[in-house]
Amino acid sequence: MKSGNKSSDHISVDPTVGGAADPWRGISEDVIRRFVDVLCAERGLPKGLLSAYRADLDSLDRWLLETKQRTLVSATDEDVREYINVSLSCLRAFYGFLVSAGCRDDDPTEPGRAPRSDSALQRDREH
Repeated sequence: MKSGNKSSDHISVDPTVGGAADPWRGISEDVIRRFVDVLCAERGLPKGLLSAYRADLDSLDRWLLETKQRTLVSATDEDVREYINVSLSCLRAFYGFLVSAGCRDDDPTEPGRAPRSDSALQRDREH
């Protein structure tokens, strides 16, 4: 659909109207790669952390495409909040399951739980 401005050949697509395709669909992988490259160059983040960032963004992008027919670039604040809530609900259910199955004594997602100390986190990484 062309914009109303006759002097422009710009195609204007609103992904929220009439099921129109998200104009950013298909390029999220490239945008994520560029973002990770910039983080690597500017901040020198460790490869493991960069891989985790990439995995998180890939996961959000897949969820957005499947549930909202949008991409990372076109996501709304509501979309992102919903994803975070769904993810947190999943983690709470998972750790609740582990506690009830006797696999864990505690639930790390429990509200008001004191954060683990740096030394405890380091011990976990070493094992």
